[in-house]
Amino acid sequence: MKNTILLLVLSFIASNIKGQSLQEVTDIGSTTSNTISINTGNEGLRLVGNSYLSFRNAGNLSRVGYLQHDGDNLVISSDVGNVRFTNNVGIGTIYPTQKLTIDGSIKINGQSRGLFIQYATLSESLNGASTILGNNVKAGLGNNTVQRFVSPDDPGSYVSLNYYHGITFHTGVASALNTDISSTDNEVMRITQAGNVGIGTTDTKGYRFAVNGKIRAQEIKVEASPWPDYVFTKDYQLPSLQQTEQHIKENGHLPGIPSAAEVKANGIDLGEMNSKLLQKIEELTLHLIEKDKQIQKLEKRMSSLESKSQ
Repeated sequence: MKNTILLLVLSFIASNIKGQSLQEVTDIGSTTSNTISINTGNEGLRLVGNSYLSFRNAGNLSRVGYLQHDGDNLVISSDVGNVRFTNNVGIGTIYPTQKLTIDGSIKINGQSRGLFIQYATLSESLNGASTILGNNVKAGLGNNTVQRFVSPDDPGSYVSLNYYHGITFHTGVASALNTDISSTDNEVMRITQAGNVGIGTTDTKGYRFAVNGKIRAQEIKVEASPWPDYVFTKDYQLPSLQQTEQHIKENGHLPGIPSAAEVKANGIDLGEMNSKLLQKIEELTLHLIEKDKQIQKLEKRMSSLESKSQ
């Protein structure tokens, strides 16, 4: 009899127990603090149409972010805060080796858009932090250092954007991999913060363009002023040959022309020097003209004397 009563009780309980589907739980607005596991081995959760997976605030249930495919693109949006990835992210690759690995091109479009690189690890003199843009080169671990880090067979090159030095260009970096070397090594050119350009030198001495080495060009145009046509004006005081001779004896060079020691120490200004040389040529031309007149007079006088003596 007891067994019969027990079976009746169990049958009654079982007849009143009804499992709830996920739809029914959703319809009545039920929530759970338990973990929901989906383990189907294939498609586990299907969102149809413009449905999306939303993330809600635990207090007021306001939306703080969502995941949705709008028919064209997969949208990951954060209504509050940022979207954060803690591990490596790959775009176009399933094997990201860095925090962000991209196999493909990057397009930055729109006004005031750009690539922002912050907290470069290279620090140079006078606390001028640098950003390194390099091929086979990255910022080193210590101050004022860089490292070659990818291929041991290929020399590295890089551009350093520096608060103090300006923009410096470095080539032929052939140090051991993952070894700090000085960031002042292998520099071949720089553009200073003042806009001056130095090739083979780090000191432009205030000039717009300074080169430590030879230059080859098909044409160089130098604008020089004033041009010494004033030598041919009537009020120009032409130095006499005697004055020029005296200056040479006393100084060892032409008047108005720098000495060899001055040229060695300071170099020459091409435009200014061409102007000075032309001035001397014009002065010499005037002297030649005058001497030619004197010779012509002497020739006439000699011819006259010869005629009288016959």
